[in-house]
Amino acid sequence: TADHCTSTADHCTSTADHCTSTADHCTSASTADHCTSASTADHCATSHDRSASNHHPSTDHRTVMTVTRHLRFPAMGSSTEAVVTAANPTVARRALATIRRTVRSLDASWTRFDPDSNLLRAHAGGRPVQVPRPLLDVVSLALAARVATGGRFDPLVGRCLIDLGYDDDLATVRGRGPIHAVVRPAPANDGYPGVRVDPIAGTLAIDHGIHLDLGGIGKGAAADRAVDAALAHGGVMSAWVCVGGDLAYRNANPTCVPVLVDDHPLGGAPSTTIAVLGGGVATSAIGRRRWQTTTGPVHHIVDPRTGAPVRPSLVQVTVHAGTGAWAEVCATHVLVASAEVGPIAALEDLALLQAVGFGYDAAGRRHDSPGLAAHLPAEAA
Repeated sequence: TADHCTSTADHCTSTADHCTSTADHCTSASTADHCTSASTADHCATSHDRSASNHHPSTDHRTVMTVTRHLRFPAMGSSTEAVVTAANPTVARRALATIRRTVRSLDASWTRFDPDSNLLRAHAGGRPVQVPRPLLDVVSLALAARVATGGRFDPLVGRCLIDLGYDDDLATVRGRGPIHAVVRPAPANDGYPGVRVDPIAGTLAIDHGIHLDLGGIGKGAAADRAVDAALAHGGVMSAWVCVGGDLAYRNANPTCVPVLVDDHPLGGAPSTTIAVLGGGVATSAIGRRRWQTTTGPVHHIVDPRTGAPVRPSLVQVTVHAGTGAWAEVCATHVLVASAEVGPIAALEDLALLQAVGFGYDAAGRRHDSPGLAAHLPAEAA
């Protein structure tokens, strides 16, 4: 997953319901009627809590006052940003506290860098281990995604990443200098006999030699769970959470929000805005999570069949799907598939995965999936 969050553009207008949003350098929220959004960037690591009053004309023409509050905090090896619009400041603050608590709890549960995490406790040589329900759910989703994508998204690449030297947080890995890397394929466990989830008993069993990596899908799943938890507070109208580039958005009254993907891989080029009614947006790229080995630089998107970093024809992919977690799955699938079948065929796969998106090749050219035009502003479609 790219180390940046998606964001909304200054004065961008979407095609859905003609919403218009504004942003102010990662700090201000939209005050446009019926549309709440905010800009976010991964380098914004300090907490920010700021309110704005929004007037929303209702069908009976009475004025409804709302407040929008922001929060940024570090989690899952990157920055997390949250925006909540609620009936009053107290509800907004409580919802943001719930978001932070949810994301940090999930981070502690399924990180592969902490030997005390629930995920690493379950690496117990095949013995079933009692783990929390959210971990069972994300592992089940990851295994199902492995099947749906033909193995291009594969949580079993954890061993490959360890062999490449990515066995700790990225700052620590980079601080070691050039690493002696080993390349070997991910385990070919069709039907996943090496990982067993028992939802009734609440246990997870991972065989010896299998190492799960939930880094990407975990960020999307954490964003999904955090926004759902925020919307459970009475008086919350909308919420979005962006965890290291994976964004989830929910609105109690479905309303469009323009989302700007503002990190062109070559820089300085026009950004792309897509209109989102809900669900998730994820960006995956090969240019950010990189470190040095004795044979040269490597990145974290691995081809499961070889164990080596993939050499895709698309260097960055952004996907909009029903959830943040599924958007992350699809973005990874397209990156890996583009190395085999090229950018056009890889993006065409998104229709089968019930998603839309676009990608950039190494020359900075944008390639769109079928169906993306419906989510673009009229002037960009």
